Amino acid sequence: MKSIYFIATLFLAATACQQEVQETPEEAGKTPENIIRLSEEQMKTLELSVTQLRTQNLEATLRLNGKVDVAPSHVVSVTSALGGYVRKIHILPGTSFTKGQILAVLEDNQFIQLQQDYLTTRVQLKTAELNYERQKALNRTQAASDKALQQAEAEYQTLKVSQKALEEKLRLIHIDPKSVSTDNLRSTINLYAPFTGTVSEIRVNTGQYVSPTETLFELVNPAGLLLRIKAFEKDLPALKTGQELRFSTNEGISSRALIVSTGKTVNEDGSTDILARPLGSSAGLITGMYINAEIETQNRSASVLPETSVVMFENQWYVFEQLPDRAFRMLEVQPGIRHQGWVEILEPGALEDKTLVENGAYTLLMGLKNRAEE
Repeated sequence: MKSIYFIATLFLAATACQQEVQETPEEAGKTPENIIRLSEEQMKTLELSVTQLRTQNLEATLRLNGKVDVAPSHVVSVTSALGGYVRKIHILPGTSFTKGQILAVLEDNQFIQLQQDYLTTRVQLKTAELNYERQKALNRTQAASDKALQQAEAEYQTLKVSQKALEEKLRLIHIDPKSVSTDNLRSTINLYAPFTGTVSEIRVNTGQYVSPTETLFELVNPAGLLLRIKAFEKDLPALKTGQELRFSTNEGISSRALIVSTGKTVNEDGSTDILARPLGSSAGLITGMYINAEIETQNRSASVLPETSVVMFENQWYVFEQLPDRAFRMLEVQPGIRHQGWVEILEPGALEDKTLVENGAYTLLMGLKNRAEE
């Protein structure tokens, strides 16, 4: 009960302060929209304090967020050199795999036919080779014509090319030609992982027929994982290519990364994409995963104000300049990084030598906005 009473008291006190700041209708008609004038009693009640723009060195932590992404060159589509029916799938979306692991098994009669053609050609090649050697021997003794020798050589070379082509076709479907024999004809082939990575997408199901041009799986090579971090224009001066950052995920992964590209274009919401490459192992990182990034900005001189001087309303930032006769003018500013109670002011020229409100800026803002609504 004491906590509820305390919160209610604070709310009533804040409301009272806002009502004290509001001007009378007569005064509002004479005062510009961005200026508010207080009475002597209001000045005493609100206990305003003032400050001025100052210069100091800033070395702060910039906190941003983003997602895990991957370079297009490291997203691999898995297809089969020959079509077939999917008999088994050994992976699941989002899971990891190792290089050489069986991803799926395909089955089709054409696999048997290809092995049959290879064995037949291999036998024919041996016969043709023997015939070619015999014709050469006969030709040397003039027992066979040059034409017979040429025909034997042509047949031998043609079958040699055919066997080589069939060997390459067998290797394309991951069958070792040396393992093919009349006792070892296979109706199935295996699709193997070309690298160690993660499964991004599975586009087929068991029993489905796939053609040679059809993608079965999308695989992600972790060597191409990137962090796509959202930054805003005000953050860009503190971000440089080659700069290190710390990042973490909601799943408890924490590591470091290196900025490889800063934004070159600005999106409609005023943001730009910063790309960073994780350092060390990328184990556990999956595309689309949310990340939080912390970047230590370089020590540099900046124009700053106390954080209490800078207030926000409808996504715009303002400060209040003290004028004569208890008047205060609201000025729009662009804040930069924040560090230990100070906030950087970008393009500070308009605030040079001005007396600015430190404590009480938010109350002035509420009083000015409430007057505008009336």
